[in-house]
Amino acid sequence: MVYRFQIGLHTNTATDRATVQEQIKRIFLFDKIALINANEPSQTLGLFYVNLTAEVPLPAEEVADKTQYHRVYFDIEIDTTLNA
Repeated sequence: MVYRFQIGLHTNTATDRATVQEQIKRIFLFDKIALINANEPSQTLGLFYVNLTAEVPLPAEEVADKTQYHRVYFDIEIDTTLNA
């Protein structure tokens, strides 16, 4: 089974967005992520890799609304979980 998610990033400046976007992208591409039990957050159930399928920058819907600037969404898929 493949799980698909869309994760949003919203920053205050274009520079911040570029910096954080690159950091998150590297995590998705290269790191194993811990799978935790939501009922017992200290318990790790395993690890998983993320397949980054797209980075989607979003333009502001209203040019005058500065709070909508500097947004991007990551489309990711998770298809394999590794036992700890």
